[in-house]
Amino acid sequence: MSILSENVATRRRLTAELAIKAFFASNALVAIVVLALITIFLFREGFGFFGQNLANLRLYRRAGLEYVDIIRDQAQQHAALSRKLGEIRQLEGQNLPSGSNLEAFDQFASAFSDSGEFLNALVSDANDQASALREALIAAGAPAAASSTTESESPTSAPVDPESAMKALRLADTKFPTIAETMKGKIDNLLAAPPGLMNPKAQRAFEM
Repeated sequence: MSILSENVATRRRLTAELAIKAFFASNALVAIVVLALITIFLFREGFGFFGQNLANLRLYRRAGLEYVDIIRDQAQQHAALSRKLGEIRQLEGQNLPSGSNLEAFDQFASAFSDSGEFLNALVSDANDQASALREALIAAGAPAAASSTTESESPTSAPVDPESAMKALRLADTKFPTIAETMKGKIDNLLAAPPGLMNPKAQRAFEM
């Protein structure tokens, strides 16, 4: 009876081990299949994305939007410096008696901000011209036309000649150096006679 009991226990143990092995083996197979399907899906989506992204990048450059962004970066840096002057004014006014006059600093900050007026106008005009050129290239059958069109673009708008749009955009290339040089001269004149600051923190921030 003891031998029979041992045989039964052994068989049960073997059966349980086989069931556990089968369970984990089946789960491993399912995991491998799922991972394979995920890999195939990601590869297919990624392949389409990179091709579409390359077409969009080429359209972005052909339309001159990359050049406009270079000019816009200069305008944004100037705007950031104007905001910095506002922060410096707050520092200067912290320890000043109530009613103290900051007119000289305000004039300096206003003149500095106004020095970027023509640059901002150039960015706006160049962006409009580059957008018009982009639409013209899309209408002419440039790649990524399907994904680059937006709801704001009217399908009934008058067609734009790509050559005319490119000529208009190239005017920005001749205007930018002149505007930049004029802007530099104005800023140099301002820095030649900077406003006096009483707050040491404001002075250090201004010198940075």
